[in-house]
Amino acid sequence: MGLARALGSHTPGMKKPHLTIALLLASASALSVAEPLGGVGPDSTEQLFWQSAERLGTADAYKAYLSRYPSGFFMPLANAALGKAAETKGTDSRPTAALPVQGAGLNAFSSEASSGAVSFRVGESFDGPKAINVGGLGVRKKLVLPTGRWVALAAQDEAIELPAVLSHSSYRVTVTTASFVRFAGGRLVSLMTFKFSSRKTNPAVSWSSLDGCAGAGTVPLQSSRPTKGGWRDECAALAFESSPLADKSPATAELQRSLARLGAAVSGSALVSTWSYSEKQRGYLGIARHDWPGAALGDEGQTIRDWSPENQTGERQVFASRLWSWSKDYGRFASEGYMNDFEDNGKGPTDFAFVASK
Repeated sequence: MGLARALGSHTPGMKKPHLTIALLLASASALSVAEPLGGVGPDSTEQLFWQSAERLGTADAYKAYLSRYPSGFFMPLANAALGKAAETKGTDSRPTAALPVQGAGLNAFSSEASSGAVSFRVGESFDGPKAINVGGLGVRKKLVLPTGRWVALAAQDEAIELPAVLSHSSYRVTVTTASFVRFAGGRLVSLMTFKFSSRKTNPAVSWSSLDGCAGAGTVPLQSSRPTKGGWRDECAALAFESSPLADKSPATAELQRSLARLGAAVSGSALVSTWSYSEKQRGYLGIARHDWPGAALGDEGQTIRDWSPENQTGERQVFASRLWSWSKDYGRFASEGYMNDFEDNGKGPTDFAFVASK
């Protein structure tokens, strides 16, 4: 997605993976359906629509269900949820900036993912911390989401040509890109994009064209001296991206369509944190996280000049430093996910959060 990349620390015990970590500048209940009385229940489409509405958990989501299925199987539950929402409306005195409403005012939807490498549906929500299993035998990985409610909005396969290791030939491989988003009200505030190989490649290929600190469409602000090795390449960078959703990839196109279906607002430039892992036999996992600082800071700090090192003062400086600190902490969990070692036991990475001062 035209994202700048960076590198960080290597987790002990990792099989010499090629590791990159770069800083480039929510409560879904499990679906539980009772046995239908007399064998009459919802069809699969209605059940999936209800699952999406329940996981969004907003009044608009339940209204969308009732509009689609006015006499549906879950109609009593939808009405009860709307009644509860009306009773509790206005009782939470906490400021919106401190506790964003996840997905309020968005239109629930659910559709089959076009990628065969994932088991979730587009429009499905996940409560983090959560690990999503992908990949086949020998290259299984876990996509690790931090705390909060994340909605899957894209999953696309793409065939690419990569050079083979120890030869001058190239090899055609398939990589999958999956995108998950987090909202504050109806505004997109965070996007996590995972690009990964789901099958073993034979012969082994070089993933170097997908790795690295620099990326098209980004403006590097700070970087450390890269280190390189036969299996590993590390660097750290800070960059700014003025048009984070401007590339023409199939995954970004689907993401934009999904955001339009939700009715979500997207505006401003983003800061980007990226992690990249690759190994000759194990394959590739690249993670890019976009954060829109305008959601917390308002319109201030939306140009490259505002985020350049000499102008990173006040809350911009705090925002960037806290994102960098969070990025390093999350890298450990991302590495465990790449090695398929992350334990999905309800514990995991917290989400990056920033509350602007009054």
